[in-house]
Amino acid sequence: MNESEEFSKYATVQRCPVCDGEIGKGYMTAIRGILWDDRKRKRHFVWGWSSALVVPFYRQNVPALKCKKCGLVIFRYESGRAATPDAYLKKCVECNMKIPIASDYCPLCGAKQKQGVKP
Repeated sequence: MNESEEFSKYATVQRCPVCDGEIGKGYMTAIRGILWDDRKRKRHFVWGWSSALVVPFYRQNVPALKCKKCGLVIFRYESGRAATPDAYLKKCVECNMKIPIASDYCPLCGAKQKQGVKP
């Protein structure tokens, strides 16, 4: 996938929605924390630790935008490997985001959900 395809979902974002600053392209990566990177790095496997466990991590290169003025970062992570099946999701009554079926509130907009609402 080339850069224009990676950033196509951000085509409508021209300026920072908070301070109207200039937007730059980059990548969010997650290795023992979420970090900003100006360029795409090779995806590789690393070992990390959590308490007493040693666990493997994969570097992710998630396309993102960052305001050069205020530092706001905009990104959307969609995992293909660990996606929740649609049978366990419902749509938020306010913003229509897919959320877990047992959610009482939407994690995006905070709207209280009605009981028994299905996708």
